[in-house]
Amino acid sequence: MKKPFEDQLNQQIFDHNNTGIPVLEGYSPNKLSFILFTPFEEESPIQINVLSKGDYEMVPMIKQIKYLGNMLSEKGEVKL
Repeated sequence: MKKPFEDQLNQQIFDHNNTGIPVLEGYSPNKLSFILFTPFEEESPIQINVLSKGDYEMVPMIKQIKYLGNMLSEKGEVKL
């Protein structure tokens, strides 16, 4: 049987860990933990938006990666 003090302490810890902190853009300690240690899990506030093929083709960095990949596949090497 848990003691009332232990229950109260556990509730305060839970509340603290799940309450947003304004200085940290409203993220709670639990959310920050997800961001730092498991950024791409379902519970994390960080999510990747899946774009259409046309949208990906408009991203300059993706164009550069595609160009470099094509150059590597054609020539086998790139001189730096």
